[in-house]
Amino acid sequence: MAINFFYPDYEIVRNYDKCINCRACENQCANEAHEYIEAAKKMVCDDAKCVNCHRCVSLCPT
Repeated sequence: MAINFFYPDYEIVRNYDKCINCRACENQCANEAHEYIEAAKKMVCDDAKCVNCHRCVSLCPT
């Protein structure tokens, strides 16, 4: 019997104004959805790669 894991039906809402660019989300993301843009000095997330596992939410200090 296979174990099924369903990700939550709600989506993550990111507040980029509160982001301190610690890159915790980028370092733990298995799907490489998070990326630090050096020129803009900010984190961005590719929603097409995000599977709503919420690992970034649990590790984000803000």
